[in-house]
Amino acid sequence: MNRTIKTELQKIGIIFLVGFFVYPQLEQIFGMITNWNGGKLFKANFSMGILGGIVVVILGYINEIRPLRKLPFWIHCIIGALIVTGLEWITGQIVNIQLGWHVWDYKHLILSTPDGQINLFFSLIWLALSPVCFWLDDNLRMSYTIIKNSKTKTQLIVVDDLKNSMRYTFKRR
Repeated sequence: MNRTIKTELQKIGIIFLVGFFVYPQLEQIFGMITNWNGGKLFKANFSMGILGGIVVVILGYINEIRPLRKLPFWIHCIIGALIVTGLEWITGQIVNIQLGWHVWDYKHLILSTPDGQINLFFSLIWLALSPVCFWLDDNLRMSYTIIKNSKTKTQLIVVDDLKNSMRYTFKRR
């Protein structure tokens, strides 16, 4: 396997695992998972963990896609919230409706879809949390690169470009 592809897959794996463990905790903090009774705690955490890993990886790529880099940051946040909301709806269709796990149900809340799988209020929360996912992805990727390259005695040089985004280049000492 190409060394660059292997390194990128390792970065994605680390980012996925962070999302896998953090996302269910956010769901619990904001009370989004509404059904904790019985043996459903494992199913809820597992399904939300898988979703969380996918969400963090996908949101991390928003600022990597060349046409999206030119858009204002607030557009990135809206795109992030829409992606999370869409993925939560798909996960709800699979986990709650098809598998019948009944992990969450928002039917009792205002501004929810008729099937109770997504809610506008929680979408707005993801509008605010999307920048955290962007920051997390960027920092995990940079940290992984620094750690990986510290073994080969390379030095990190950060260059600020015109749009205030960061570019990372490595030079041998």
